[in-house]
Amino acid sequence: MTIEESFKKNSYKNFYLLYGNEDYLIVNYKNKFKKLISYPELNLYEFDDMVDINTIHNIIMSNPMLSEKKLVIIDYEDFSKKINDTYFELFNNISPNTILIIIERDIDKKSSLFKFVEKNGVVTECKTLDASGLKSVAERYFKSNKMNIDKSELQYFVDKVGISPDINMMLNEANKLINYCIDNGTITKEAIDSICITSLENKVFDMIKAQVRKDFGRLEKLYADLYNLKEDPKKIFALLKDQYLKIISVKSLENLSKTDVEIKKILNINYDWSLRNLKLFSKRFETARLELIIDRISSLELKIKTSSISPTSALEILIFNV
Repeated sequence: MTIEESFKKNSYKNFYLLYGNEDYLIVNYKNKFKKLISYPELNLYEFDDMVDINTIHNIIMSNPMLSEKKLVIIDYEDFSKKINDTYFELFNNISPNTILIIIERDIDKKSSLFKFVEKNGVVTECKTLDASGLKSVAERYFKSNKMNIDKSELQYFVDKVGISPDINMMLNEANKLINYCIDNGTITKEAIDSICITSLENKVFDMIKAQVRKDFGRLEKLYADLYNLKEDPKKIFALLKDQYLKIISVKSLENLSKTDVEIKKILNINYDWSLRNLKLFSKRFETARLELIIDRISSLELKIKTSSISPTSALEILIFNV
């Protein structure tokens, strides 16, 4: 049984383990479970630190009060490392009407806790959503707010907002759009361009595109925008470095006749539009030029570490002198 099947069938295990780096999914699942609980002041327990065995015992061994279910949520990164056999003995005697949710962003799949929940409950990986997942979240959000959006505009919105470790950033941009378009109830490309902030990663892609075209006017505008937004030059430098390393890697992998699926897996690329851009850039750059850029990045990194150049100056060299 999966976690989604649990909600669909309204049939629940005693144990759920949520792990991974997508906080949006973790919070979403937590909220779904909380809706199962009547009188949460009596039947909902949340912990963000280590819970001692006596506290756990008193909670999970007793029946819920005026509710079909009792919910216990332990959101503590090192829980799996600190529990011992006594906890597992207690878990084996849990009240049948108690749901225990354990959240760890990074867990060893060989750990006793992982194996226990895998055998006795449901393990769910909350990993970063791919492009399809992002579109689904955005589409449901617009629909829940009674806003119409065509597929092409939806794709454009997701591409513009771009990648973020926090989907809430995307939803914040969606809220701005909803408020802007509330009178006619339809999201348009013009509205997206007027209201939404282009993601930093997209701006870095735009910079590389301008470098390919030797469009220095565009480069100056993009750099000025980032400067005015007070973006950290080290972060921009790191993103440029990451993209150039991926560009040369894509070029190499394509020469080895690797498929798009294989390239995405090897380079840990989550989004189709990212790969499309990388493939385009790999065709525009000669291998020798890419190697020179990588060498320049390494040299600038060393100078930053030895404080012989400021991060801002290093970034300007990387942007305007490739």
